[in-house]
Amino acid sequence: MKSGRERVEKLPGAVYLVECETDETVLVAMRLEVVRRFSEGEEFISVKWFDTVRERVMRAKLVWRVGECLAFERLEANGGGKYYFTPLTLEKYYSEVKDSLVSGEDFTSEAEMIEAFLKGGGN
Repeated sequence: MKSGRERVEKLPGAVYLVECETDETVLVAMRLEVVRRFSEGEEFISVKWFDTVRERVMRAKLVWRVGECLAFERLEANGGGKYYFTPLTLEKYYSEVKDSLVSGEDFTSEAEMIEAFLKGGGN
């Protein structure tokens, strides 16, 4: 965590399923973090993650966290929408992710799946 005018919270999960009813471009997140910047008494919140191809940064007005799960509401001026991040399990991979990937692999364990995503093999 940075001290002073910026605070960074890195979430503990390695790979997350990303869901948003208004944004069909999201699917998987790695290196998920919430960045809070303070300036002239105001707080500015950004949610950052890597989606297997590029880094994404979105401005948020509200952020909720329950255990390893995260949700945020994106600023309307930046497109709006509510985004939900849950740790990616093997079951969720097969039911919600695999068919959306160009070359969705088969995995025998959750550890194998996570390792493939972290090495870039899960896309």
